[in-house]
Amino acid sequence: MFELSEKKRNHARKRREVGDGQGWIGRACLLLALMLCSWLWAQRAHAAGEVQWQLDRQVYAASAPIKVRFQNLAAPSAKHWVGIWAYPDSGARAGAWDRASNGGKGSLKWAYLPAAASGEVTLQGLAPGRYSAFLLANDGYDWLSTPIIFQVTADGVAVKEKGLLASNQRVFDEGSTVSLAYDGITASARNWIGVWKYEDGPGAKADGPWSFAQSNASDPWKYVTAASGTWDVANLPAGTYAAFLLANDGYEWLAPPAVFEVKAKPIDPSTLIGPPAFDGRSTELKVLQFNVWLRATGVGAGGADMVADVIRDTGADVITLSETGAAYGLRLVNDLAQRGYRFHSYGPDKDVGVVSRYPILETGEFNRFSKAVIDVNGTPVAVYSGHLEYQWYVCYLPRGYGGGTPGGNPTSEYGWNKIASGPITDVPLILDLNEKSGRPESIRQFVADAKKERDKGRLVLMAGDFNEPSHLDWSAATRDLYDHHGAIVPWQSTTLLEQAGYLDAYRVRFPDPVTHPGFTWPSDNPAVPTSRLTWAPEADERDRIDYVFFQPDARLQLQGATVVGPRKSIVKNQRVEEAGGDPFIEPLTGWPTDHKSVMATFVIKPLALTLPELSRGKQNEAYRGALTVLGGAAPFTYRISKGDLPPGMTLAGDGTLGGTPTASGLFAFTVQVEDARGSVAERDYSVEIAAAEQPVKIRSKVQLTSSSNPAKPGDQLRFTVSVVMEPVAEGSAKAAALPTGHVEFTDNGVLAATVPLQDGQAGWAPGALQPGKHAIVASYSGDVQFAAASMSMTQEVSAVVASNPAPVPGLNDFGLWLVGLALAVLGGRRLRRH
Repeated sequence: MFELSEKKRNHARKRREVGDGQGWIGRACLLLALMLCSWLWAQRAHAAGEVQWQLDRQVYAASAPIKVRFQNLAAPSAKHWVGIWAYPDSGARAGAWDRASNGGKGSLKWAYLPAAASGEVTLQGLAPGRYSAFLLANDGYDWLSTPIIFQVTADGVAVKEKGLLASNQRVFDEGSTVSLAYDGITASARNWIGVWKYEDGPGAKADGPWSFAQSNASDPWKYVTAASGTWDVANLPAGTYAAFLLANDGYEWLAPPAVFEVKAKPIDPSTLIGPPAFDGRSTELKVLQFNVWLRATGVGAGGADMVADVIRDTGADVITLSETGAAYGLRLVNDLAQRGYRFHSYGPDKDVGVVSRYPILETGEFNRFSKAVIDVNGTPVAVYSGHLEYQWYVCYLPRGYGGGTPGGNPTSEYGWNKIASGPITDVPLILDLNEKSGRPESIRQFVADAKKERDKGRLVLMAGDFNEPSHLDWSAATRDLYDHHGAIVPWQSTTLLEQAGYLDAYRVRFPDPVTHPGFTWPSDNPAVPTSRLTWAPEADERDRIDYVFFQPDARLQLQGATVVGPRKSIVKNQRVEEAGGDPFIEPLTGWPTDHKSVMATFVIKPLALTLPELSRGKQNEAYRGALTVLGGAAPFTYRISKGDLPPGMTLAGDGTLGGTPTASGLFAFTVQVEDARGSVAERDYSVEIAAAEQPVKIRSKVQLTSSSNPAKPGDQLRFTVSVVMEPVAEGSAKAAALPTGHVEFTDNGVLAATVPLQDGQAGWAPGALQPGKHAIVASYSGDVQFAAASMSMTQEVSAVVASNPAPVPGLNDFGLWLVGLALAVLGGRRLRRH
């Protein structure tokens, strides 16, 4: 949860040369021998060229200057420094023993090293006592080499530890023999040397008789019966060690301890497991936010191994670290290499860093963030790791505890203690104090920096320990839960991220803070007492303060999210198992921290098509649109893999849609794009083409006539159509030409003929129709200026009358003459009668 306190070293710049001021040169022969032996051992070159450093004496007179010599600094810096802390008779190890800031206790004396590979620096003298000196990196607390313990007495003659114990090197390769030389002691059959594995973190584990008393058993040990001699120790595994020269089967020091390191054997990089093989289409990327609790020293022995084991067991690809540093990141990379995996690290000497299976292209830092741009199979991803201010932890106020508000501000009087008057639920006050914490300003700076990365076409992921809850978790749904005491708080940091378009990966997957609270603080840890895990022991202080955020992008898809860590949390100083629906990945070995972690799984595509909705087009009008691609390597090849474009439109090789659609409707199709590396992306599209607007046409009239109606059987009929303009008002538009088009003739609903118009007329000659009534319809198709029209008529064809006359005999010419004569005689008589 809480970051390392700021350095509070004594920054006095006043430097003056101080002579030894003793006024005498003679020393006891024994002291001279001890100093000479110490110097000779320290000067032995280490084949690997590791950093070496020495003090010019083992015992100093009061106020005598202390000279520090160093060699083999691979990366010289004007910010490397040496610091000296007291080492009291109580054995309490003040100083950077845990490679951290000693809880804010400043060094007694300190000085920057010259920016050189080798050199020396002089510090002002000290009062009598026992001290420890540290060679530290870049204004921080990471060791450049192992510490040295020495004495200051009134006259420069040893009073306490009069002997000498030194290793021939400070750093050894694994498998080398460590030579321990001792001198200046009284011979005894029960004096002995013990070697302990040094574990980071004072008091975390009894890892040697640092307090001049019994601790855990040493690893190797040996009686040393002579007044001087050497002991060669072989087969020490990789690690940091402390050797003690001890008296008479006990734990009284005969000499200051010697601290040295055994480095793991170099690993052939070709044997390490890198990222999974790339299929050209997508990459799964697991991002783990991991507060490692004081550089993995919070649980003492084995914490660093636990961190590496968690990363291995979760399969995390990118780890954003809180409470870390440059040296720890490198150590973690080495620990992962020991497990067979290749990782890369970036971490300035502040307490945030990034470790990645993918190569790191660029780095940067600002405020409380570090940034590493990684190359995920050709896709640049800007990964930010943040650890925001731990004071002003005002989410404790509604729970009835102070939040460590600095002095001079409201609620500062409570410190981190219980508030006697009870919970404070004044939301405006809470938000005002939260703003003063600087956490929201840190987020504003992140958003501004990340925008620059987005403008370069990069994906953006951000994770960290915010030391601030989410506005999504302090809502109306949770106001009466988790000791919120009715408070609904729109916490600024997560609100700012939401406003900038960032998504909270865990809340995207699990939006309900009641069923899936996703707590990350305070985590249970079986390795430490609950008193070290809670800061509000009578409250339910659980909150989700560790996050993974991402900026939406067509190339980035969230697949899942989970809590990583123990299922139990600390509630009112008790270990309580979570009963909600949160998914967990529980540690297979130990758990190294007081936080739970959160991991989000993404799928990254090397390229993607954008613009899922294309602009609307219109029939018979030119259309132009472009399909934009994100990522990938030019040139790109586009094709339609499914469906069809509107008739008249084409997809060009550069992703341009163009042409003149000749039909209206909604057209769905799939576009596939391939880049120069063979990566492929697909996306479904649809485009709507509106129907062309129909012009206002002149009303037409169809005149249909028949050649004979009614008609007799056998009549040869002809139907004639004339298409004319309807009568219009004076001044209305008139036709510029005769109607064109065609006429369809139907007989009783059956299409009989289609006849083109000529000079506004069309004719149909069906010949003889069957007797009866015929519904004849003439339908005019219309044209660009005349509207369609029709006319119908009923055509009648009379029926044939049936008859059966008697047969008439046939007449020849004589018969016809007789009939004619008879008719003539009869006619003559009739005329005379009238």
